[in-house]
Amino acid sequence: MVHVKQTIRQVITVDKKTYATGLFWQPLSVGRRQDIIIRQTARSLIGGAQFHCLKTTGAAQFGLGFSSKGHKKNQFVAAASIADALRDKPSSLCAFKVPEGWWLIVIRNGLILPEDDFLFEKEDDAKESFKKLMSLPDWGYKIAPNDWHLDNTTEMTASQLFEKGRPIRLMDLAKKSILKLLLILAGVLLVSAYLFQDTVLRLLLPPPPKPTRPVVRIKPKTQTNPALAKYGKPKAPAIKQDNKTVSAIKKVIPKAPAITFTPPPAPWTKIQNPKQFANACELAIKFFNQPVPGWKLSSVVCNSTEIKADFRRKEKGILAMMLKASDALFKSTEFEIEKRGDTATATLKMLPIGLENIPPAEKKETIINRFINFSQRTGFAIKTTYVKDTIKHPKNVMVSTDFSFVNFEFSSKIDIKEWANMLYTLGAIEWREIKWNHDNKEWEAEGRVYERE
Repeated sequence: MVHVKQTIRQVITVDKKTYATGLFWQPLSVGRRQDIIIRQTARSLIGGAQFHCLKTTGAAQFGLGFSSKGHKKNQFVAAASIADALRDKPSSLCAFKVPEGWWLIVIRNGLILPEDDFLFEKEDDAKESFKKLMSLPDWGYKIAPNDWHLDNTTEMTASQLFEKGRPIRLMDLAKKSILKLLLILAGVLLVSAYLFQDTVLRLLLPPPPKPTRPVVRIKPKTQTNPALAKYGKPKAPAIKQDNKTVSAIKKVIPKAPAITFTPPPAPWTKIQNPKQFANACELAIKFFNQPVPGWKLSSVVCNSTEIKADFRRKEKGILAMMLKASDALFKSTEFEIEKRGDTATATLKMLPIGLENIPPAEKKETIINRFINFSQRTGFAIKTTYVKDTIKHPKNVMVSTDFSFVNFEFSSKIDIKEWANMLYTLGAIEWREIKWNHDNKEWEAEGRVYERE
């Protein structure tokens, strides 16, 4: 069973009209039996869904509504109207102040993210979620209240966008209503294809080849004198070497300057900010923890260059649903499917993280003792090892930089951002890997702290 996040009443009021928020959004694939997929998804949710709608702007999706959240038949769907109003920018991050609280809506590659159509009661919670999502690249619009004082954001009201967007209403989750909506969707697609058929043909058909003139190459005939043929080819005259000329040329050519090698920089001069690293890893977990019917997120691993998420097939899960999710929800990732089709791995490039020059602050003994204190305070064991290492110059093995550090490893249920704040007090800390185990909700991490000379 797929779990639905427990929320407050997900209904907002704008211009005396009520709009449903907090829908469960899923991509709608092209093909047959779409009505069956909608009903199966609705039944897989705890408590079930009572209403549904179809979004045809951008990537096709269906949204599921719940009476427990205050949703009703014929209610306007807020997220679908915003997606239609912002259709010129397929990726938009929006936060609006409404009478009921603060409403957050996230659209990526034309898709409304299922857990980010959400009404918050507390402003701080909405602002924190918005700031985390801002670190993702390629936003077309970033809309937020001016009093949040966030860079590169614009304030707009939900009312302004609802006026531009096409209204969509919730319908009962019944077979007839689903088929009616799917027929409407098919009609929209057919009309669009008819109106733009000339453009589509021009894009699909290759342009006619340009006429080219034939190139005629004439091979010149070689003429030989029969009287000279018996003597063969003429030999080039011998060049006499003038020692004086050679010595003069040597004097003109300057000697190459001596090459000096500078020691390579210490590793702590370019360290990924450890707090930003932990935030990026948590944001990636949120990105990959989108519900895929029949599949479950197993773990997420972050290192300095990439993020890997492992998914595991559940009972009655099928490979087709994961392939649809890879095309619709995780477009910016590379997917690798295990041969039997029971597991899948998604790879995403690590989000941009600032590099810092963080000089070492403590000696080995102090670092190890601080780790012992961390372990005693938290109740989680921390393994440490002391290492001395050398960076050699790539072109001269005689030039090098010596340094030492304390490696650390731990498993913990404490949020990784709390660990980042504690470890940051040690000076030059560098994460090597952070892993989130979804089953037991436990973090595994390893890294190093550089020692002061």
